[in-house]
Amino acid sequence: MFRSNQSQSYMEKIDITIAIPTYNRAEKVKKQIARLIPQLSAEDRIIVSDNASPGINFEEIIDGFSDSRIRLSQNKINIGANANVVRCFELVDTNFMWLLSDDDDIVSNALDIIRSNIMKYNADFYNFSTNLLRASRNDILCTDLAEYVNAIGSGVSNHLLMSNNVYKVKSFLPYLSFAFWATYINAPHLAPIFMALQNGSMILLSSENIVKWGSDDVNTSGAWRFSNLYNLLFLPDVISDSILREKTIKCVMNSLPAPERLLAQLAYYKCKEKDHKRIDSYARRILNIYLESGSSGLKLRAFMLKILIRFPRTYLYILNVFFLITKKTDIYNYIQKGQFEFYI
Repeated sequence: MFRSNQSQSYMEKIDITIAIPTYNRAEKVKKQIARLIPQLSAEDRIIVSDNASPGINFEEIIDGFSDSRIRLSQNKINIGANANVVRCFELVDTNFMWLLSDDDDIVSNALDIIRSNIMKYNADFYNFSTNLLRASRNDILCTDLAEYVNAIGSGVSNHLLMSNNVYKVKSFLPYLSFAFWATYINAPHLAPIFMALQNGSMILLSSENIVKWGSDDVNTSGAWRFSNLYNLLFLPDVISDSILREKTIKCVMNSLPAPERLLAQLAYYKCKEKDHKRIDSYARRILNIYLESGSSGLKLRAFMLKILIRFPRTYLYILNVFFLITKKTDIYNYIQKGQFEFYI
């Protein structure tokens, strides 16, 4: 009984800030805070980082909970979604931070799970499991970047999901400048981890879940600009060892959809927009990575795609015929509408 009480006392001293970056989604924020409050210890905090939402009184929403553990930070202007994520790390004054999306459904004992993992492993970073993993995993404690890359295999997307990650703040802050760099590649919460793992930090790949990814209709990719996923191919640029960097590029490639899907999206943009230079430049940059680091099969496909992107309507027509035959639907059901924006 003494050990149990001692363990419980220690868990309560693990102070965690749940940081929620948001923009223009008041109801989702209210729902998320309501889920979190029953799980909070006295030392825990919730910070809502509002990215200058127009016409929403977040102060009134926060005050409605009458809980001093909840506070609001508001940007004077919209600094971009990724920069708002980085902003969260500057606002925290507890030892640990859980970076949580405003719309990911959390499990009822998520904070207890986090505390239990911190007690057991005392790592610098924690990545929890979701259905994004192709298979369940056991707990894996990685003591450097090479171990981490070997362990995740094609599971980068599970780490990319923001709400899966918990940070020891003092281990992250020395590399905060890399988070700002990584706003361009949509991975501001990952680049500093890559840097820290090259300099003595540890990360736990946990077998447990803290969010219910894939359990309901809130978990969709509709808010993401699909082509931006491929920006992750630039994430290994922060790795100093050339052999490990090459291995990590291959790891990211294995986590991404086929490059043909990206080219279908870019071909659609080219058919819509008069100025193709930005789109063509982006296609070249991505395909060159496949040509340099891909398998022989990927290199051949990338070479063919560099030719086909010059004829976007022909490429979409060919792909559409293939989809109608194999999937009984057309390619346009898989293409996001809107304008081409490759970095935000």
